[in-house]
Amino acid sequence: MSDELTKPEGGEISAGFEAFASAEELQQALSAFEDNVNSSEILYSRMGIMQDKTPEIENQIQGYRQGQLFDNQTREILTRKIPAPWLVGKVDPDSIPKYETCLIVPVFKLPTEFVKWKDRSKGEKGWEFKTLDRSDPRVRAGLWPKSGGTWGNKPEEKGKKPPVTENINYLCVVLDAIDHSVIKNFIIITFAVTSFKAGQKLTKFIMELKSKNIPPFGKTFYLYGYQTPNAAGIKYYTIGVQEGPIITAVNQEIIPDVINMSKFLADKEHGRERQETLLNAADVINEEDDTDIANDNTPTDGGSVGEPAF
Repeated sequence: MSDELTKPEGGEISAGFEAFASAEELQQALSAFEDNVNSSEILYSRMGIMQDKTPEIENQIQGYRQGQLFDNQTREILTRKIPAPWLVGKVDPDSIPKYETCLIVPVFKLPTEFVKWKDRSKGEKGWEFKTLDRSDPRVRAGLWPKSGGTWGNKPEEKGKKPPVTENINYLCVVLDAIDHSVIKNFIIITFAVTSFKAGQKLTKFIMELKSKNIPPFGKTFYLYGYQTPNAAGIKYYTIGVQEGPIITAVNQEIIPDVINMSKFLADKEHGRERQETLLNAADVINEEDDTDIANDNTPTDGGSVGEPAF
């Protein structure tokens, strides 16, 4: 852990603790604590989306609606239903659709996960295997060719969805879509199956920022829940993404914390281990969670669900 992380600008350590210990002593204390922490001892949240089979919807709990994005640990709602902000000023105000919407600040691109889920139709829960290794033979056998796999090449695989799910993961800060206050300080957002294309779109946006010397956390993005039908005509909700304002235009106060977390996860010596710890800590609650309910709606042609046309 570097001195920059133990003494962040405006951080609590530089504001007070350096009066009691040197930067080196603080670094030793923080490192000693981290060395004895296992992912099983941490509970981290992922963002989910309310579906018709989500318990809060099935039980008709007041305040919960399909299409809302939420914290799958605390069950806190992270969105509000508002006219699409990215269309304001561009089209007739009366024609702007309303979506459950929030703003996100991408803090760090976490490793991509490859998961083979157990058969829910048989009452099984959790995953059969999970890895970050795209070259794993089990992964390659269960992914579409365009993702580096071989699925679909055998006659018996034709017309069937691949058994391995590819998860695009981002660590983000969630802001209110209207007043831009912080709703959730660091949460993992996983784009998989029906929302996979939204994850690709977000990554494309961020890669384009690089050419402008803007860091990933230099711009915000709107996340919203929208309804779409699957091949059988059954409607469900998934996640869309649109570009938002530059971070300095909406909330400058979070920038020091965002930069420090980014540095913490990018550390050359411990960064990768920390990234994996976050993902594994989030997985502690993911086995029993309902946020991947749309897995049953996976396109069987290697495609992904497209967002509404604006």
